[in-house]
Amino acid sequence: MASLLPRKSAKSLGLNESAIIKLVDELERNGVNSYIIAHNGEVVSEGYWDPFVPDLTHQVNSVTKTYASLAIGIAADEGLLTIDDYVLSFFPDRLPAGPCDNMKKLKIRHLLTMTVGHDEQIEMYWTVSKLLPEDRNNGKDFLQHFLTSYIAYEPGTKFLYNTPGSYMLGAILKQVTGKTLVEYLQPRLFEPLGMKNIYAETDANGLNASGWGFQLTTEDLAKLGLLLLNKGKWNGKQLVSEKYIEQATSKQTETNLSPPSQWGVGYGFQLWRCNDGKSFRADGLYGQFSVVTPHLNSVVAVTSASDNTGAILDAILSSVNELFGEKSKGSLGVDKLQVSSLEEKNKSLQIKLTKGQPLSSYSIQSKEKYRLANNPLGLSSFTLDLAASKLIVGRKGKEAVITIGEGKWIRNKNGEDLIGRADFFGDTAATGAIVDGQVLIQVAHLKTNYTDTLKFKTNGYNLVGNLKRVAWVSPVDFELIGVRID
Repeated sequence: MASLLPRKSAKSLGLNESAIIKLVDELERNGVNSYIIAHNGEVVSEGYWDPFVPDLTHQVNSVTKTYASLAIGIAADEGLLTIDDYVLSFFPDRLPAGPCDNMKKLKIRHLLTMTVGHDEQIEMYWTVSKLLPEDRNNGKDFLQHFLTSYIAYEPGTKFLYNTPGSYMLGAILKQVTGKTLVEYLQPRLFEPLGMKNIYAETDANGLNASGWGFQLTTEDLAKLGLLLLNKGKWNGKQLVSEKYIEQATSKQTETNLSPPSQWGVGYGFQLWRCNDGKSFRADGLYGQFSVVTPHLNSVVAVTSASDNTGAILDAILSSVNELFGEKSKGSLGVDKLQVSSLEEKNKSLQIKLTKGQPLSSYSIQSKEKYRLANNPLGLSSFTLDLAASKLIVGRKGKEAVITIGEGKWIRNKNGEDLIGRADFFGDTAATGAIVDGQVLIQVAHLKTNYTDTLKFKTNGYNLVGNLKRVAWVSPVDFELIGVRID
């Protein structure tokens, strides 16, 4: 079992629990699935919106980049490389006949700071917009694709968010250590931090993605923030050199992305600076954050399925200042009623349920199977069994049984789900009801950032409706059309 961070109640610390409740309400409005607030190395409040739970790993997307940066820092500490080494020097057997001049100038430092010099992010054959890891890993050689790409600007002169550059950090690590990112970090970082069951996507070259693909718990995210807050030291042991952490968390380049937004105030080594001028963060698409505020000795970690992530960051920064800043000192009495409210709040968190009439009220209760028309998710059939509160989803010759909760979420497991499946065959939870004469079902893909809303009606012969997915790289919103086949 993973080791847990120490806990102290907000009550025992005399914290302003109204400020925490206000933050939780704002997080809920913006699609957060879980949160942890840590202060002085201890968890002071945490919450998980049902059906999410503490030991569930969650896609953290580009937070993976921060771990790639730490791996480079450790490798530098071990004398295996320097951040000013040239990228091409690690791939002598992969050199194209004539790499462009700027590719010859490219250093590890430029990969870390997103200043490779591309005029646009190069095409990723191994595209994250695909439904499943096995679909993304299509056998094409992305390493060679990067090395033969054209770099328009001199490295170090232009910021462009560049996930392919992060991928190259893992490729370089494999060259100098013979290990993937996860293999290298296992004894050096994951084990000391008590992080278990770390999964990452792997490509045709045997490389972890390095720019995305990690599955972590919310506590793992909090530990990452605390490691950075403590400048690379954990339980008295220096895991990453203080010098490297100071560089990684400092502004290394301007970003100039719509200031004063949270993405317009500078970038370190695979870490973003925050617009309060003091905080920094590991940052993943759709609101996977570990926000570190050093002068307040605080870390806030969240997992989310949000399209409004700037509001999440604004709320976190405002809250930690209210909780731990100068104005909070000496003014916070303990109110038993208030404490009870915070405890109850954290225990009662729940992703909004589908409300309507019971499934048993639908006009057709017999078990019916429908062949679906071609669709973006490759779903081949739906078998509707409302009498048993079940939807059976067919895809690629297999069927996943989804049990639907009424007035609650019910968790389902259809096979192994190590790295976050979004095809109904992994860890899911579902809730449903009859709304305006139609079947409405929400399905949360629990190890991903994605939730589907299915809305359809049947007449015993045909199925017509819609499926909409939120928090997906490419928008998914399509008609469901089916013909009964049994």
